[in-house]
Amino acid sequence: MKISVFTVITPEFTPEEVVKRLAHLRYEGVEWRVVTVLKENEQETSFWKGNKCTLSLETLEEKADYIKGITEAV
Repeated sequence: MKISVFTVITPEFTPEEVVKRLAHLRYEGVEWRVVTVLKENEQETSFWKGNKCTLSLETLEEKADYIKGITEAV
């Protein structure tokens, strides 16, 4: 069995910070939260709004290789 984290529970961390922390804690996977990010929701940091670890649906294709790289690097 693999242990992973859904990034909705890590609103205060960036993707780079999350993968480092998960590797340190010996997690084996990460499930990225991917949504259409609304600018008006970026003011406050919470699970569903302003989550720094949420990947934007609009830029996912262009950032996919980068996200894959940081995920596999740790």
